[in-house]
Amino acid sequence: MGFDGPRAKRGHRAALVIAEDVEAAYENARAMADLLREQGVRGSFYPVSQMVLDDVGLAQALRSAGEVGSQTSDHQRVAGLTHRDQAVRLRRGWSEIKNWTGIPPDGLRPPEEAFDANTLRAWSEAGGTYLLAVNEARSASPEIHAIGERRMAVLPRLIKDDYNVFVQEGAMRAERLETAYLNGLRKVRSMGGLAVVASHTQIIGSVDTRLSAIRTVIETAATEGDWWVATAGDIARWWRERSVLSVSVVAAEPGGPAAVPDDPDALAFEVVVQASVGGSLTGVWVDLVLPKGAEALGPLVDGEPVPYVGTPWGVRVPVGDLEPGSRRVVSLIPAH
Repeated sequence: MGFDGPRAKRGHRAALVIAEDVEAAYENARAMADLLREQGVRGSFYPVSQMVLDDVGLAQALRSAGEVGSQTSDHQRVAGLTHRDQAVRLRRGWSEIKNWTGIPPDGLRPPEEAFDANTLRAWSEAGGTYLLAVNEARSASPEIHAIGERRMAVLPRLIKDDYNVFVQEGAMRAERLETAYLNGLRKVRSMGGLAVVASHTQIIGSVDTRLSAIRTVIETAATEGDWWVATAGDIARWWRERSVLSVSVVAAEPGGPAAVPDDPDALAFEVVVQASVGGSLTGVWVDLVLPKGAEALGPLVDGEPVPYVGTPWGVRVPVGDLEPGSRRVVSLIPAH
């Protein structure tokens, strides 16, 4: 199943998050917030809370442009510490962001993008629901980790950020950042994954020279038309619900739309898609791989024809929105 969003009319090919670490020169985050509002998209901000607590106006500016997560209270690495130590540190950062913005934060951007099992557990216990970090390139899409009965999403960053370009690679020209972002977008889009375009307040700054790279990314995604541009929290929420979505293949009901009327021994099947009892999901699409020779089959959803998309391996079928516990039945019939 592909990425999708609440107002999508078709399955998106990939997802895009604009993220900023709010650290030194934290006031520069206002320029990023202004750019996101100008472009009509929402981003994700991760302040080091002890640096920003006295600037109440900044909290309002960031909230108006997206979501505000945590990058801990003091930007000290937590990976490798005991669970108890991480629990104390992450709870403090969670509480400070909640008090600063008035909204409990969902996301953690761990210092140095490093985390371990204790980080996942401690952030979940604090009240968070996802991490944004590197995952050793295990996957181009979000991962789901079970924390008891809860699920924690890890959103991986695969694309170079401004630190990689200007600090590690020693680039001097702003165009190098734009090139790095766009090259990363092309790779992620080809895989149908998640593109995290990240920056730091003290590196990308507040003038248009470097911020223009973010503008180009957003405009490129809009031109290509098949990106879901959303906050990291929205994507993590969708992915957690997707992880508990049930997809099963069942025998077609006798006399139903997928039954073969003149051949009772023919193999006919349907695909049942069911949401969990505890959550809803918007914009669901299902990819069906069909055997060779089945190109003449067309899908129905709950017995009604739908505008599906042909693929080299089969069909992509729009299932639509699922309320808690609801289900949709996809049938394949000869397309005449």
